[in-house]
Amino acid sequence: MAATPVSSLVLMRILESAPRRYDAGMELLTFGVAARSRRDAAGRAALVPGARILEIGCGTGALTSLLLRDGASVLAIDEAPEMLDIAAERLGATKDQPRLVLQEKAAAEIDGLEPASFDVVTAAFALSEMSASERAYVLGQAARLLVDGGRLVLVDETLPRTGLARFLFGLLRLPLSVLAWVLAGRTSSPLPRPEAELAAAGLSAVHERSYLFGTIGLFEARKGAGA
Repeated sequence: MAATPVSSLVLMRILESAPRRYDAGMELLTFGVAARSRRDAAGRAALVPGARILEIGCGTGALTSLLLRDGASVLAIDEAPEMLDIAAERLGATKDQPRLVLQEKAAAEIDGLEPASFDVVTAAFALSEMSASERAYVLGQAARLLVDGGRLVLVDETLPRTGLARFLFGLLRLPLSVLAWVLAGRTSSPLPRPEAELAAAGLSAVHERSYLFGTIGLFEARKGAGA
């Protein structure tokens, strides 16, 4: 049974080369877990009423729409203009949506934003596309951008915790990773130890949930006060 979710995680990268099929494909391949994990992430972010939120790698705006529904003000960034175009259509990004700003910006470029300017930083299926050093930089910058007591809410691919599960995960994932690279020019790297990476950025874990046999995880961490 494990082969299906593992395959799904790699095939997400293939879907990214066809943005208008991305959301439907994600839901089909993850049996609805992608949508559920985003809803859970939005619920954790909503614990800060009227939050100022930075969303890293907003894609087609699936999580963004949930954050706006809950009353947040959102700066949503993505480096793919095709994804942002779809997000703009979905979210009605016009003068009638004063709580939303969409920007074409890579995750590493958040270093140009003002310190302590967000209550929450979110990212869904974005950090797994970065190298370990890139993730460390982005998480460090996210911590810098959070107010004291602010939260980071992350949903992404993760490695299963047990050695056998990790071995099977890697064995099944290898040929699909090659396929994703050939078809889409990219693959991803599941986060091996998200809690450790968050701690290294100065953030303290306060909530965690896993999905699909431990291959997708939701992590919430807090900066400073109340951690």
